[in-house]
Amino acid sequence: MSFLALLTDILYVGHSLVGPSLPPLVEAGLARQGQEVAVSAQVINGAPLKYAWDNSAEGERGDARAILPKGETTTLILTEAIPLANQIEWNDSAGYVAKFAGLAWESRPDTQVYIYETWHSTKSGPGVEIPDDAGSGVPWRERLTADLPKWEALTAKANAMRPDGAPLVRLIPAGQAMGRLADAIAAGEVPGITSRDALFDEDIHPSDQALTFLALVHMAAISGKDVQGLPAKLSRHWLSRGGVITDAQAAAFQKIAWDTVSAYRATDTARITDLAAAARVADVAVAAPVAPPEQLETTIDVSSIAAPVPETATEAAESPAAAPAPVAAPAIPAADLPRAITNPRLALGLAGVHDWSVQQPFLDVMKTARPWVGHLPDQWGGMEYEDLRSGGYLNPQGWPVRLPPEVTGISTLILTDLPETAAKVSGRYVLRYAGQGALSVEGRATVVEAAPGRVVFDYTPGPGAVTLTIKAIDPTNPIHAISVVREDHLAAFDAGALFNPDWLGRIRGVRGVRFMDWMATNNATLSKLADRPKPDDFSYGIAGVPIEIMIALANEMRADAWFTLPHLAEDALVRAYAEAVRDALAPGLQVQVEYSNEVWNWQFGQAAWADEQCRARWNATDCWVQFYALRAAEVADIWAEVFGAAGRDRLTRVIATQTGWIGLEDQILNAPLVVAEGRKPPHESFDAYAVTGYFAAGLGSDEKAGIVRNWLADSRKFAQAQADQQGLEGEARTAYLAAHRFDLATDRAATELENGFVTGQSADTLVNLLTAVLPHHAKVAKAHGLDLVMYEGGTHVVGGAALLDDDEVTAFFHHLNYSPQMGELYDRLLEGWAALTPAPFNAFVDVYAPNKWGSWGGLRDLGDDNPRWQALAHGCRAC
Repeated sequence: MSFLALLTDILYVGHSLVGPSLPPLVEAGLARQGQEVAVSAQVINGAPLKYAWDNSAEGERGDARAILPKGETTTLILTEAIPLANQIEWNDSAGYVAKFAGLAWESRPDTQVYIYETWHSTKSGPGVEIPDDAGSGVPWRERLTADLPKWEALTAKANAMRPDGAPLVRLIPAGQAMGRLADAIAAGEVPGITSRDALFDEDIHPSDQALTFLALVHMAAISGKDVQGLPAKLSRHWLSRGGVITDAQAAAFQKIAWDTVSAYRATDTARITDLAAAARVADVAVAAPVAPPEQLETTIDVSSIAAPVPETATEAAESPAAAPAPVAAPAIPAADLPRAITNPRLALGLAGVHDWSVQQPFLDVMKTARPWVGHLPDQWGGMEYEDLRSGGYLNPQGWPVRLPPEVTGISTLILTDLPETAAKVSGRYVLRYAGQGALSVEGRATVVEAAPGRVVFDYTPGPGAVTLTIKAIDPTNPIHAISVVREDHLAAFDAGALFNPDWLGRIRGVRGVRFMDWMATNNATLSKLADRPKPDDFSYGIAGVPIEIMIALANEMRADAWFTLPHLAEDALVRAYAEAVRDALAPGLQVQVEYSNEVWNWQFGQAAWADEQCRARWNATDCWVQFYALRAAEVADIWAEVFGAAGRDRLTRVIATQTGWIGLEDQILNAPLVVAEGRKPPHESFDAYAVTGYFAAGLGSDEKAGIVRNWLADSRKFAQAQADQQGLEGEARTAYLAAHRFDLATDRAATELENGFVTGQSADTLVNLLTAVLPHHAKVAKAHGLDLVMYEGGTHVVGGAALLDDDEVTAFFHHLNYSPQMGELYDRLLEGWAALTPAPFNAFVDVYAPNKWGSWGGLRDLGDDNPRWQALAHGCRAC
């Protein structure tokens, strides 16, 4: 009996590339093949799978989370939002494939799950910049080839998570099929269609003709049957007059659809099985080779950390006697920049280390490099970093030792998609390396000199990246120790300096720094001491920044250091980090230690992990924050033991809560399930109670989407009226409208942010934060004998699901978040915080380019200055 003989229901979960038309076409087409099936869909336009899962009841045409438990679905087809790379990084794509698939398999273990490969905007191409789409500079056709490994990696990770006995998750190669169809059109092989444009209604959505083609691709993938020879019209009626295809066109469509699917399916079982195995390896922490007990690492060597030069002779005289420390690297004169920080009550979270890091914290840009990727023939990628590691092609530091035989080379990216305003990163760079092989520098780099071991190139920021590719390696002396340093910083780098003076010059003077993103705390996989990031790692953008480097930065800046330990950390790692900080952090500097970050937050893997632990330990539900409190107390106790009596003066052990969830703190601080084990209440292990200082007035929420859009419409009309009143025309009028289109909307938004008076809703406003929420937590802290501190704070104005892809709203939010009105709100925020506690205001984060996901950077780039930053850097007027 064939698979489709048993098929009773097909369910799609996706967005507008599923839409209302594709499922009925697939149903009608399968009927043409003799298979009567019911095809339904949950469609939420623009939604990633995470949003589709969390909001399934909002789906057009169906609710997958209500349908799947019925056990009637034998085929489940999922697709992810685009840009795909963003969803994989930020929205746990594989995890949500696993959630939908798992729900199907619970009721029907034989459900076949597919991932529907889609495509990006046809506008993609050299010089094109599409907001929040790092790959927009790659031409559409080439991008289909380049993106296939990402879709395959997503499929592989989903397979690595599937339960034993469940069918393999498979890929429907619809993007590849669209590429082949475009190729055939360009070659004149599709009668009557002369341009790829006929496949699209605009830059991404398929035309009605293309929907018929896509239905054929899906039918071929689902049924495994040849679709050639079917009638041109699959359903009773054409989708539209423009959707009519001739018999000759239908024959071309059918051949391309079947050829694509059958060719892909011929090899996909072996491919996805191998990739799934590699993904399972990647999900397990890589353990160091087992050594005899006396050789196992139990401490961290901090002797190489340079001690800061004392600022005064008195300080030097008062420092305790010790063995001579390594000589500090010479300081690098910073360029002329706006004033450094003079606010004595400011702390900063440091933005994460990535190849797109606009703050560029290190002199050696290679320390921000993306993981290596291997290229299979005729494509970008195909062999991911974990494949290279598990295959033995990289040494422990991440440098390649040999090339896999099936790849044409391996590449990494640096200086990726930095905004054109980021002029401080422009200049001439010198790449140096040791070893033998063939290394090329391409992309945004203009090579001016190349010789073995050295490449000199010029760089200006903009869309795209500098690509480093190794095409040949001498296995007896492989290429390694690659450094990329701006030419004017070479002398300091060679003398041992680590940090970019342009960055230090903007944040020097800050009272403290929080290393949450530097430690890759959210969704961390680090557990063992042997696997921790190390100073000689080829990049710090993969597993996080080494503890030695973070201590060196705190010493360099003379700033207190706040460390966030990974939630999986074993006691040995916790103890070793504590010892390293105790021994190497400069005298006079304070240290805060916190277990993980926002374990209450289900956006991060640590929340789900804590929930699993508490269920197993106590056979209870809704207890995840109590387990967080238990483990956080254990970590805090280890640090207290390591620091001993000295900890009373310099160690602050921090426990945190969800600020807006009033009452949750009792479960954390007093944790009845923990106390029932005979343990002390968790709060007794801590010195400080941490909250956030965010405000947003719900401006980015779906509920206020219409209000914000009305503000923008009114604001445009107001600006036009002002231009008319001034008699402006031509370029002068255009310039005026560009400069003032948000004026009225900004005033309204600022009022709403402050007190909610525009809508009459005070929730999440600054006034509510300062008069209700934070005073409540101040009382909680006092009642438990704890200091009130902040771990993050500032504006939280960012578009939610309804506004996320609205370019006009995003532009407005960017404008608002750096406006004079925002500077005034920050002034009041700092004043209100200072009235509650002497602890510093902890702004999230230092330097980060705004995008649709938020305007988190106090500075947008190293040359930026704005009213919000002025309020932070120099402090509120009244405090």
